[in-house]
Amino acid sequence: MSHPPPPSTVAPRLPAAGPVAARPPARRPAHGGATPALALALAALLALAAALFGGRPAEARDRAAHERAWAGRGALRPLAELLAVLERALPGRMIEADLDEEDGRPVYEIDWLLPDGRKLEVTLDARSGAWLKLEGPRLETAFRGSAPGGGGRP
Repeated sequence: MSHPPPPSTVAPRLPAAGPVAARPPARRPAHGGATPALALALAALLALAAALFGGRPAEARDRAAHERAWAGRGALRPLAELLAVLERALPGRMIEADLDEEDGRPVYEIDWLLPDGRKLEVTLDARSGAWLKLEGPRLETAFRGSAPGGGGRP
C-alpha cells in the first residue's frame, strides 16, 4: 500500500484559469494628470485671489482720478503729506483712505489701525489738512506720548 506524500510536499491544485484578459495601458487625463477635485480646488483658489487682490489697482486708479478732479477745483494737499502728519501724531498705520466730499468740501476719510488693534476713523480737510473728525474707542490713549490718564490732540 502506498502512502500519500507528506502534506508539505503536495502543491495545492488551482483550478485552471481561462485566458487572461489584457488590460489597456493606463492613460493620463487630458488635463495634465490633475484630478477633478484638484482642478476645482485650484480654480477656487484663483477666484479667491482675484477677488481679494484683483480690485485694488482699479480702486487706486479711481482714487487718483477723483483726486485729479478735485485738484482742478482748487489745490488739494497730497494724501502722503497728510499721512506723514498722522504718523507723527498716532502710532500705527493706515488701513484705507478715501477722498470724499463733506459739506461741499473735499475730505480724506482715513481708517487707521493702532498697534493694539483698535481702529480709528480720521477725517481731514483735503485742502487745509485740518482735523475735522476723529472717532474710535478710548481716544484719550491713542496719541503718541499720551499718559495713561490723559493725552492730547495735536
